[in-house]
Amino acid sequence: MGPPALDLFCHIGAHQPWALVIVWAERWAAYEELAAKASRERQSQSGADDWQTALGVFENLGFAAHVPAHVKEGATAIVDHGKCAADVQHVTDVLMRFHCNQFGFRNGVPADQPAFCASAVYGFISRVNHSCAPTMWMASKERHCEVHKRRFDPAADGGVLVACATRDLMPGEPLTFSYLGQSMGEDWPVAKRRAALLAGMGFVCACERCVAEERCAAEEREQQAAREAAAELT
Repeated sequence: MGPPALDLFCHIGAHQPWALVIVWAERWAAYEELAAKASRERQSQSGADDWQTALGVFENLGFAAHVPAHVKEGATAIVDHGKCAADVQHVTDVLMRFHCNQFGFRNGVPADQPAFCASAVYGFISRVNHSCAPTMWMASKERHCEVHKRRFDPAADGGVLVACATRDLMPGEPLTFSYLGQSMGEDWPVAKRRAALLAGMGFVCACERCVAEERCAAEEREQQAAREAAAELT
């Protein structure tokens, strides 16, 4: 799937409210640095376009309409603390591009040190849609090589993601993966999955599985109501 368009080092855990504000400030700083490098590259007229390409990839990433509270708070804090001259909406849009498109990034930190993990956004894989019945799953190439006993080259393969089909696919069948994780949510009912995705990612899932389960649940409620009404008449 290729290397990331932008990677970020997060040196703190993100489970505390104050920590989240700092994480968002770091992401905004990373975006500003990327934009500044793209601008200098463009002005230099050197013919190089690496930073401009990375900025274009990032700014073309989509994001959900619903903005989680912690993202709003992060954007407001960045503007209120004078960390940028942009308005809150622009900062919010940038943070949402990170929030809705980031992946965990293996940056050499031991697996038992999650507070020092990193994240990255990718030009292609960040565009893949969610499904609660995904057609593929993803892992870092480092992990893929570990499982399959293959040689891993950090210089060439560091940060690369590998996508694997969950089953045989038909030509033209959409490629999807679960934003809930490879195993999380598999056995959850539709209401729980939708609540988790709305809270975490900012959208109500309308994948084929959710729609089918919602329809079945509605039909079951109708049948139950009919049975209860019939019982009252007897």
